[in-house]
Amino acid sequence: MWLKVEGFKDLVHSWWQGIDVRGSASYRLVTKMKEIKQKLKVWNREVFGKLECNKSLALQQWNSGIGRKVREF
Repeated sequence: MWLKVEGFKDLVHSWWQGIDVRGSASYRLVTKMKEIKQKLKVWNREVFGKLECNKSLALQQWNSGIGRKVREF
């Protein structure tokens, strides 16, 4: 899903390049991965929202509107 969002790869690339860490290669990798993980969590929430809430809302709308009309048909 993330890879289908326009500009996602460029966004992750810019985040990666923006993280300045000193230390061994393995330390830099782990530190950058942890920071990217946190940024992805925030980004995901902002872009996609809370999927469980969205799903519940969609089901409520379905049951109160379109779904009722389809069942009556």
